[in-house]
Amino acid sequence: MLPFDRKPWAKPVAAIVIAVTLLGAAGTALYLHQTKGLDTGAVVAICLIVLALVPPNVVILRRRRTEDERQRATLVPSQSSVR
Repeated sequence: MLPFDRKPWAKPVAAIVIAVTLLGAAGTALYLHQTKGLDTGAVVAICLIVLALVPPNVVILRRRRTEDERQRATLVPSQSSVR
């Protein structure tokens, strides 16, 4: 689905993106509420940013490895004959 969703580092990166997005949205909403700048436009903007970033990363976290990917992960790379 996404360009690098099958890489071994994709799941940890997706989890970090989700966590930072949610913390950033909550922090931004709190800051805007404290400064009396939280209006309908700001709430909509925060919701749209969260909706753009979180669902694709949830898909990456929920994706299961295929049998072919499991086989490739267990194969030992051939050693080069060049010294």
